[in-house]
Amino acid sequence: MLLFRLNMNVPAELFLLLASALLFLAALLVFLAWLEHKSLGNKENLWEGGKKPAEEKLNEAIFSSIGEGVIFVNKESKIVFFNNTAEKLLGYLSIEAVGKPFDKIVKFKDSTKQSLGGKANPIAFTLTHGKSFSTSPKVELYQTKKNGEDIPISLSITPVMVDGKLAGTVEVFRDITEQKEFDRLKDEFFSIASHEIKTPLSVIKGNSSILLDYFGDNISKDISEILRDNYEAADKLISMVNSFLNISSLELGRFTFDVKQFNLEETIERLINYYKTVASSKNIKLIYKKPENELPKIVADPDRVDEILTNLIGNSLKFTEKGKIEIQTILKDNFVETSVSDTGVGIDVKSREQLFKKFQIAEGRVLSRHAGGSGLGLYVSKNLVEKMGGKLYLKESTLDKGSTFVFTLPAVING
Repeated sequence: MLLFRLNMNVPAELFLLLASALLFLAALLVFLAWLEHKSLGNKENLWEGGKKPAEEKLNEAIFSSIGEGVIFVNKESKIVFFNNTAEKLLGYLSIEAVGKPFDKIVKFKDSTKQSLGGKANPIAFTLTHGKSFSTSPKVELYQTKKNGEDIPISLSITPVMVDGKLAGTVEVFRDITEQKEFDRLKDEFFSIASHEIKTPLSVIKGNSSILLDYFGDNISKDISEILRDNYEAADKLISMVNSFLNISSLELGRFTFDVKQFNLEETIERLINYYKTVASSKNIKLIYKKPENELPKIVADPDRVDEILTNLIGNSLKFTEKGKIEIQTILKDNFVETSVSDTGVGIDVKSREQLFKKFQIAEGRVLSRHAGGSGLGLYVSKNLVEKMGGKLYLKESTLDKGSTFVFTLPAVING
C-alpha cells in the first residue's frame, strides 16, 4: 500500500527510481546481515569461495529470488555470486560466471555504445576507489549479454566493507528497455500532439492580430479587449508549446543546430531594444554593460542563443518589480561569459536544486505561478547551452535582492 500511494503522488520516473533504490537497499541489508553472523575468517572464506553452510545457502536463495540482477565481486575481482535474475538478463548461467574475472562476464558500454574496459568499468572504479557508482537520467549505461546484445540498464554498484576493509562490490541492476521504449513513445506522442495544438493557436493569434490592426478603430472597447486577451493567451500558449517541442526534440536527439560564428553583442543590443518598452512600463532599467575590450565572436546557433537570452531576460522582467536588469559579457578561458543580473525577488535556497528541472518554478520566484510560465524555460535553456559546448548556472541569488544567471559559449580565438 505504501508503494501504491507513492505511485499516485510522484512522477513515474521518480517512483521507478525510488522503487529501485528500496530494492537495492533491501538486498544490501540482507547481505550485510548475512556477513554480520560470521567470524572474520568465515567472511574471508565467503569471498574466497569457501564452503557454504546451510545458513549461507538460505541467504543465497533469498538473493536469487530478488527481481533485479545481483552480482557480487570479491576484492580479487572474481565473481562469487550471480543470481537467477542476472542469469536471465545477461544469458550466462551462474556456473559459467562464478569464479571468473568480472570483466569477462560483466561488460559495460556508455551512451555511445563505446566499451568501458579497464579502469573505466564501473565495478573496477568501485574496487579501486571504494566509492559507489550509480546510473541517473544523465548517466546512460548498457550491459552486454552473452549473445552480444546490449541492453540499457539502471544500476547501483556499492563497495562491501568487512571490519573496515574492502571485501568486494555488489551490483544491483535491471533492464530498462521497456521503460526507454515507453519514454520514446510518450515523447513522440507529445511531439505530435504539440504540433497539432500549435496550428489552431497560430490561427487564433493571427486572426486576432488582423482584427486589431485593421478594424481596431471600428470595434467597441470591450470587443477590442477580448481580441487582445485572445492574442496574448494564444501567444503564451504557443511559447509553451514551442518549449514542449524543444524538450521533445532534445530528448529524442532530433534537435538540430545551425552553428556559426557571430557577434553576441549585436544580439544582446537587439533584445535590449525589444524589451525596453516592457521594462520602462515597470520602471525597470534594462542595461547592457559592455566590456572594456572588444569581445570576440562566439561559435553557436544564433537562434538558440536568442532563445536563451529571451528566456533569461524574460524571467528577470517577470520577477523584478523595481530596480534594474543588467547584462554583462566578458572573455574568460576561451569562452564568452554572459551574465543576466536583476534586483528581483531572488530564489529560495531550498529551490535551487530543482531550478533546472522540468516544470519547476522556484519558491522564491512565486510557486503559485501567478507570474505565468511553464517552468520549462531554464530546463530548455540549460540543455541548449550544453549542446553548444557551454554551461548555464545560477551564480548567486538573495531573497528580495535579486539573482544572477550566467551562461558560457565557445569564443573564436585567433592565433
